[in-house]
Amino acid sequence: MKILDAKDAQKVKQLIRSEQRTYQPLRNLQNKDLMNLIWNFSEYTLLHRTIRIDYRNQAGHIKTHTIIPLALTFSDNYFYLIGYTNTYQKNIIYRLDRIIDYHISQKSIPQSEWQAHQWNEGLTKKKLQLMYPDKNVTILFEYRGVVEAALDKFPLSKIVQEKTDQQPAVIEVEAYDTDAMMWLLSQKDMVTVLEPDWFREQMITTLQKMLSNYQ
Repeated sequence: MKILDAKDAQKVKQLIRSEQRTYQPLRNLQNKDLMNLIWNFSEYTLLHRTIRIDYRNQAGHIKTHTIIPLALTFSDNYFYLIGYTNTYQKNIIYRLDRIIDYHISQKSIPQSEWQAHQWNEGLTKKKLQLMYPDKNVTILFEYRGVVEAALDKFPLSKIVQEKTDQQPAVIEVEAYDTDAMMWLLSQKDMVTVLEPDWFREQMITTLQKMLSNYQ
């Protein structure tokens, strides 16, 4: 069944050809082993197999982790593996294309350890935008930008004080602290964090360190 008539179909083809001419594939998605990683770790998450992975972090250091794979997700152009590690007794997110080797571990992590850490992907994505999970926090901040942009960035959010010509909006969000700080810093002088005090101090310290880079 045709959805478009011939005239509209031709317009769509022109738009697609334009995208094809300018498309630049992401480097990490050109990894030929990526599809195998996605398939294998999808199976591991279903079977709850304990896996040892050799993982190269952002600094290029390689470390071995023993994990229970809990979920796979895609965010900001990368595939990620969420795995529970009993070394730190918490979930850690690994970028899938940074896993350089893996095999089934001879020693299993008991279900009693990782079951309470099952990954709720839907709820987590409402708090998480940049895949930097750390401490869950409720943040109150003044915002002088487009309020809808902040609400879209943080689905678990609400307006505490409406924006007027004389005063900024006050917004409350629930998010992970590292992820939230990265976005708030990207908003330049449109943001002033009000609460909690420890997060406000982290923002000030970070801004001071950023300023020192230019002195």
